[in-house]
Amino acid sequence: MKLLKIGGSIITDKDGYRTPDKKAIDRITGEISERPEKLILVHGAGSYGHPLVRGFGLDNAKKNYTNKDYISMERVISSVKNLNKLFISSLIEKGVPAHSIHPSSSVLCRKGRIQSFPISPVKQSVENGVIPVLHGDMVIDSEYGGSVLSGDKIISYIAKKTRETERIGMATNSPVLNNDGDKIGVFQNKHIKFLSESETTDVTGGMKNKVNELLEIKKPAFIFDATKPGKIKKFLDGGTVGTEINPKKK
Repeated sequence: MKLLKIGGSIITDKDGYRTPDKKAIDRITGEISERPEKLILVHGAGSYGHPLVRGFGLDNAKKNYTNKDYISMERVISSVKNLNKLFISSLIEKGVPAHSIHPSSSVLCRKGRIQSFPISPVKQSVENGVIPVLHGDMVIDSEYGGSVLSGDKIISYIAKKTRETERIGMATNSPVLNNDGDKIGVFQNKHIKFLSESETTDVTGGMKNKVNELLEIKKPAFIFDATKPGKIKKFLDGGTVGTEINPKKK
């Protein structure tokens, strides 16, 4: 089984407001349609989530959500569902059976970390020959009231809970670079200081958080620049792409 997260910055203009990159979505779903077998997909919220979360002031941990906060949270959830619908529709147009699974409906967090997440529907979808498509979202939080759940955290959680996982990948809009601006082939602990904490509108931690989530999995994984055609297909074919995150290679 393969796990692939598509960054929201690839399929939207992340610095815009609800601006899909339909050309990128079509290209990416086209590559996926060539290798759709045994695949779980997660996509980021991009400009359908990050600007709204920041604008509503929901990007910082806060206890005791007010009615206004919950209304704002639901607006974010509705917005991200629209992006998910665009992505799913693009897959279906190419004859790929795909199924939306919205984390806001079933995931419970505590202090921003997943506390409860029933993944049996995800696994059953794969067994049925359907691609489950999840996404970055906002969910109920037992401590804060509500919290942002990134696609990176979703990938990490599913990978740790499924023994069947063979390949794990995060497709981003840029490679992982060292201090000299060169791509890092195999990530080592010494490279962590080169990573950015967050991008301009990213409310989920940027590249540093992506790497940390993959390191937590304790399984080999890849982060790669998917703005160039063919990279996603190469990953799904079993090829080496981008930067390998392998806890066994220190």
